[in-house]
Amino acid sequence: MKLFRVGTVILAIGMSLLVATYLRVQRGTPGSGNPFGVFGPFVFEPKETTIVLREVNPQNATLFVVNAQSWSSPENLTELTAQDISKIEPVFTATGLGNLDAVTFKIQWRGRYYIVIATSTGEPVDDAEITFEQRGIPEDFLWISIILSGTGVVIIVIHKLKTSTRHD
Repeated sequence: MKLFRVGTVILAIGMSLLVATYLRVQRGTPGSGNPFGVFGPFVFEPKETTIVLREVNPQNATLFVVNAQSWSSPENLTELTAQDISKIEPVFTATGLGNLDAVTFKIQWRGRYYIVIATSTGEPVDDAEITFEQRGIPEDFLWISIILSGTGVVIIVIHKLKTSTRHD
């Protein structure tokens, strides 16, 4: 009987995560404007992300997506320099961007990320405004919920097989 309870609990946890994963798919996340080209940090999930540069000055900008753990932004963003930007180790980069350009990429790991926009020479932009949205299923939650649900079903089936062979 104990094996059946364990299987039921694991199945319930897996199904709860599956429902939570589905509910998280329904929401996008808007961005905002920033006069210095540094946005965030934002929590990104491992799914498709689209960033739209609604406005950027000057044109021909470079967009970096940076893991917050690998880069510490200056405390005062008005003092952001090309040297600060050169220390960036991006997880995604797009170059040659202008107003209303959009880039789509996939984040591999859940975490906190900055979005940094610089000129083609590596200087901070004068002005920028972005929007971003994450779409799709966060794959890490999906796989965890599938594995837990499958494990719960297997445990329940094993328990049923053991109890049915004892009665025969």
